[in-house]
Amino acid sequence: MSAEKRSNLNILTALHSEAKPLIDRFKLVRAPVTGVQFYRSEQSEMQINLVVTGLGRVAMATGVGWLAARTSGHAAWLNIGTAGHASHPLATAIRVAYCAGEQEQRGHHVPLVADWPGMVGRLQTGDHVCTDYPQDALADMEGSAFFSSAIRFAPAELVQSVKIVSDNVETGVEQLDGTKITEYIAKNADQLSEFAMSLVHLADRLPSYAAQKEAVSSLFSQLRLTHSQSMKLQDLALKQLNCGGNLEALGREVASAENVHSLLKSWQRALSENPPLLRDHFD
Repeated sequence: MSAEKRSNLNILTALHSEAKPLIDRFKLVRAPVTGVQFYRSEQSEMQINLVVTGLGRVAMATGVGWLAARTSGHAAWLNIGTAGHASHPLATAIRVAYCAGEQEQRGHHVPLVADWPGMVGRLQTGDHVCTDYPQDALADMEGSAFFSSAIRFAPAELVQSVKIVSDNVETGVEQLDGTKITEYIAKNADQLSEFAMSLVHLADRLPSYAAQKEAVSSLFSQLRLTHSQSMKLQDLALKQLNCGGNLEALGREVASAENVHSLLKSWQRALSENPPLLRDHFD
């Protein structure tokens, strides 16, 4: 695949101490951009971009938008950072499969399509450093903003996060510093690098997101739909395509459906039988 067609990789971290092992691993160089910690590497087959956003949801959302405006082409998005967990050992790498914000009613279910051999779990995002760990979940300050921002620019399968446990009930956040954060990320550098490349390979196999959305929208051009129905059908159709579905087959189902409600139920049932979210991989 040529460099022009190869998918890019966009990485976001909150802290430079989280980014340092990745900068070293991918041989990234800081770009001369004022006010932003932006690192990149032009490789023979792809480009890797990394932004250190700063702490918190606003900073993360701003960083995602800034990077999206300055990169072009098909890209995979990856948030790598540290998070607390009540019981998991320090330096444990956990891929996020569900993320919820402290004030949000809607969580982000993350499709687990790209290969990941390690643990998978839930993430709770709050606005303050967590000292009272949620039950059976990681805790951070940026995750929900990353997901809600990045999914505007790529299919959900290509918007992923891996958190490294940095504190727990035995070793609290007050004992954490930049050196330890870098150490914990570095311990998982091989696994993180392999996962990042698996995301890029997945992005290479997926059709252009814009073209895919346009093709899906055309399926419903003859139907009278509310905005909510249209969004639900498009979401279900995109998920089926990324789980191996066929656009022509989906079109035939639309044409033969008795009504919108029966179509919605049929596609929801199909996804439940072939889900993009591998629930049995939860820790």
